[in-house]
Amino acid sequence: MWILFAFLAPALYAVGEIFDEYLSNQGFKNISSLIFFACLLNFIFIPVIFLIERPMLPPLHLIWPLIGVALTNLLYLYPYYKSLKIEDTSVVSAFFSFGKIIIPIFAFAFIGEVLQLREYVGIAIIILGNIFLAFHATKKKLTLSKAFYLIIFASTLLAIEGILFKYMFEQGMNWSTAVGGQLLISGVLGCTTLLLFKKSRTRIMEDRGHFRKNSVFFFTEELFTFLALAAETYAISLAPVSLVKGIGMAIPIFVLTYTVAVKRFRPKAFHEDTHRGIVAKKVFTFGLIIVGLLLIGVAD
Repeated sequence: MWILFAFLAPALYAVGEIFDEYLSNQGFKNISSLIFFACLLNFIFIPVIFLIERPMLPPLHLIWPLIGVALTNLLYLYPYYKSLKIEDTSVVSAFFSFGKIIIPIFAFAFIGEVLQLREYVGIAIIILGNIFLAFHATKKKLTLSKAFYLIIFASTLLAIEGILFKYMFEQGMNWSTAVGGQLLISGVLGCTTLLLFKKSRTRIMEDRGHFRKNSVFFFTEELFTFLALAAETYAISLAPVSLVKGIGMAIPIFVLTYTVAVKRFRPKAFHEDTHRGIVAKKVFTFGLIIVGLLLIGVAD
């Protein structure tokens, strides 16, 4: 049963990311106001979660991990939305594969944990695949996409988030408390923090019209993201987090498939280069990254 939810999560996340790209590039100019309205919509889904499963009062030792997952869910938004203004949506999704190799790299750097040869090869393949995607030729020069650096930071945060979720589940916290608590805390922290600063308050007020105009798109994006988060965290509660996160790396394939299909009818709908040569490059590189993920042991 868990594997169905593990594969459902990237399929749903891909739809959410496509709407995120639209909102980032055509809906909102200011990322701070985009984050504010995203946090505000968190509160819509919390009652739904608590209706699905009754939450429990978490023990004191799990309060900090719960705050931790809320902070990671909030802090990754800025580099994520910023990268969508710079790079194709499917490429941004592929960059998140770095989250899979961050933990073993940290383990080697800080505690001297030695990996198997195939794992080193897998890490090298993932890094090379991402660099291949990130390089752009401009005026006979090769430049590395700024989105590459932004997503390294964001994927680090999301890797930590997955570990904290797994820890809380292993300590006996149920699904609704973990997911609902994360949305509640990140929503409160995000909204109150942005309202504290005059500059962000001004931007939020300026973008109220954009929010009303794009409310359907915004709600749809948040709905798919919520459903994906629900599917992913449920799978994590039943299976190894590395396996679930590894399956989640299929997001760029879903994004590319969706955009290629839709752009036949609406060519300017998405910020995604779907020329035949570019698509071939992306498919090859996505496949290379998946091979790297398999080598480092997504099923371990």
